[in-house]
Amino acid sequence: MILSMKGTIIAYALAISSCLAQLDRQGETRTYLVQYKKNVRGAENIDPVQPQDTQDGQRKLSEEIPYGIAMVRAGEGNDGNLYLPNTDIVSPKKVCVIDSGYINNHEDLPTLDATDGHSTIPGNVWSKDGCGHGTHCAGTIGALGGNEKGVIGVIGDETKLDLFIVRVFDDDCFWGSEEGLIGAVEKCIEAGADIVSMSIGSDLDSQFEADQFKKHYNDDNVLFIAAAGDDGDSGMTYPASHPHVMSVAAVDEDENRAHFSQFNSQVEISGPGVNVISTYKGDYKSMSGTAMATPYVAGVAALVWGHHPECTNKQIRHALVKSARVKAGDGKCDDKYGFGIVDAWQAYLMISELGCDGVVDNTGEILGGCAFVEGGLGPSNCKNWCKEITIPWNGLVGTTQKCDFTE
Repeated sequence: MILSMKGTIIAYALAISSCLAQLDRQGETRTYLVQYKKNVRGAENIDPVQPQDTQDGQRKLSEEIPYGIAMVRAGEGNDGNLYLPNTDIVSPKKVCVIDSGYINNHEDLPTLDATDGHSTIPGNVWSKDGCGHGTHCAGTIGALGGNEKGVIGVIGDETKLDLFIVRVFDDDCFWGSEEGLIGAVEKCIEAGADIVSMSIGSDLDSQFEADQFKKHYNDDNVLFIAAAGDDGDSGMTYPASHPHVMSVAAVDEDENRAHFSQFNSQVEISGPGVNVISTYKGDYKSMSGTAMATPYVAGVAALVWGHHPECTNKQIRHALVKSARVKAGDGKCDDKYGFGIVDAWQAYLMISELGCDGVVDNTGEILGGCAFVEGGLGPSNCKNWCKEITIPWNGLVGTTQKCDFTE
């Protein structure tokens, strides 16, 4: 990676890739990488440096419900647990996916109009995706349900979700944008996006970017969500580690932290990110990474916000982290899981019980990560923001968790 600053060229090396650089509007050359891992517990994934052309790992599906849908409690459940369906969405939200494009003629994805996307790469249209990464992420959010094909997304009804695609990676999964990340974000905002999902990452911080995310977060009522990173260490990955962006860690099917998932003070929430099956170029594919967890959080945000359109981006963010499900430990936020695993049903119920204003108890400067709010909702972590209400815990019918102002 190369950084150009005030005429001085400083060379930086990335352990996982050597990518083409791009110049942002402040004179900083910055490269982003798609965030996913290869060979995680047998997962068949493409390599971010040299994408594999083999069809290994791809498959035809009649219709499969990915394990992540039940984990985040979206859709219709038939196992005795409570889930948040998309049928009662009042106001569909627009999710902008900044990634490698979108296969617009995929059998299991909504067919988007010509105005539903933008490519920042000359000669590359947004409605194609030779890399496949963006199509995989988009499928986790909105793959069609009930068509007896492929998989089901968090919101599997195209009438209950709006998608907008901004392409920044080329067919070889290399960063090719000539408009910079903030330029891509601004395309999302111009299109009316409520949520921006970014399964990308760089190890270089930028105050300019941080300031722009803060501005758009405060001025445009947009929720930003990004991948925490896949190096399995405590290093910061951007844009996820900017305070006004939700940093998403990855867990496996047993709700254990994925070994590759970053752990640091900016990790805010977790989602399914190991062996995630979704739409891909040609067919379907299982992939792993915090990139795969990110669209789960973005999809849940759209699902909950669609049920409560009266809320602001900040209120939805508070509801997501405070209602996140804690698997074990002392029930408090940590640098591995953040506040816990995103839970659509609990977030919806919390807003329904407390109202949009009732879920916010921190009106100070936004710090991100565990510093964002005071504690998350869990069986050993009832905080004073939770009024004396009885709510379902883990969706088990008849099982409740009483919030009584005690810790």
